[in-house]
Amino acid sequence: MGHIGRYDLLQRLGRGGMAEVYLARPQGDPRSVVYALKCILPHFADDPRFVQMFHRELKIASGLCHPNLVSVLDHGRDADRHFMVMEYVHGPDLAKLLRASGEQSVRPPLGAALSVVIAAARGLHHLHDWPGPHGGAPGFVHRDVSPSNVLVGYDGAVKVTDFGVATATAHTRTTDAGGVKGKMGYLSPEQCRSEAMDRRSDVFALGVLLYETTLGERLFYAENDYAVMHQIVSGEFDRPSERDPQYSSTLESIVLTALAPQREDRFDTAAALADALESFADRHQIVVGTETLAAWVASLIPWEPYPAFIPPVAAIPTPTSTPATVPPPAARPPNRVPWIAAAVGIPLALAGVITASLLAGGSVEVEEKTPPAVAAPAVASPAPVQTAPVAEAPPVADAPPPVAPVADPKGAIDPVEVVDDGPQDAEVLAPQDTPAPRRRKSRRRKKAKSGAPKYDLDAPRPPQ
Repeated sequence: MGHIGRYDLLQRLGRGGMAEVYLARPQGDPRSVVYALKCILPHFADDPRFVQMFHRELKIASGLCHPNLVSVLDHGRDADRHFMVMEYVHGPDLAKLLRASGEQSVRPPLGAALSVVIAAARGLHHLHDWPGPHGGAPGFVHRDVSPSNVLVGYDGAVKVTDFGVATATAHTRTTDAGGVKGKMGYLSPEQCRSEAMDRRSDVFALGVLLYETTLGERLFYAENDYAVMHQIVSGEFDRPSERDPQYSSTLESIVLTALAPQREDRFDTAAALADALESFADRHQIVVGTETLAAWVASLIPWEPYPAFIPPVAAIPTPTSTPATVPPPAARPPNRVPWIAAAVGIPLALAGVITASLLAGGSVEVEEKTPPAVAAPAVASPAPVQTAPVAEAPPVADAPPPVAPVADPKGAIDPVEVVDDGPQDAEVLAPQDTPAPRRRKSRRRKKAKSGAPKYDLDAPRPPQ
């Protein structure tokens, strides 16, 4: 699905009103750990309000370190898209689990329901007590605690995510007229009234989660958002025992305390709610923990392999691109052999033809070539001397002409001496003409052997 920064996008995990989340992997490492990459939607990239909200979430989440909170590992900007890289929880969220339970008409096990809420409460308590990156802040409020923001892994790990609307306690009052941040049905009464909030607002949202996971039904639900907000503010909802007569009275009192319309009547902290649930589980011998959650997840959602061990589809064709640049076999030595053979063979063939012609009929060729060269400088009167023997052929050597006519114009003795030496010079010229091609042949053979072939064979090969 392309890439953002130095991360390849494998698939989309979810999309919200402000950002979308992808399953990502670092480039160049197909078997590495995968991450959840969150980036702003393209049409919000130029909106300073959303960019500021995104950076506030990044600032909060990057300083958190708790086993029940999703950690931010990296962040950056690619072109105009801001992104952050978070740890990937291999498993569904609580909303998907509750939906699967409703489709199968099976109520979540009590131990699994308590385990989810206890783990989420521990993580939120850490967020509430975190002083901020600079210290001294009174803590933070999540403001969006809902089943879709509670991740449950196949191993039973529970992590709270999405701190997009989380903010410091001192800045929790809504500034926009009538603006409400959070998911409808999980808002606290003070959120609906646009009042200042504290950690007890998240405790109310945890009470809603406890109600829905233990009963497997929605708590606040109506035809429109205004009707839902009226139910939340007025506290008009069914008690757990009204929907299930066998519901534990002790657990019901814990739920009603967390869902009190007035914040003064709720648990002071999320840790106090977690402690109350753990003491209830110990008193009734209910097993809570990751093993109970893992068994519940396995009964509803089929297990899927970890994405790090599945090669991405985009990585399969990439190896073919490397060999495409490697095929310089066209420049390898075998292609030069015909040229080398032609360069060596043609001179040898010509030398052989010349040698054969000289040995077979050298005198005839000399007679044909000599008359035009010797006729001009030689004396015209001794004509019988020219026709007598083959002696006048030696003047074929074009080198001696300046010596013969200029030195001795008599021409009687010189032609005789030339005639005596002529056959020897002709015989010498023939063998002298043949070594020249041999020298060229030997030189070219040495170049062919010691030059390109050895260099190409010893040259380092490019990486495969």
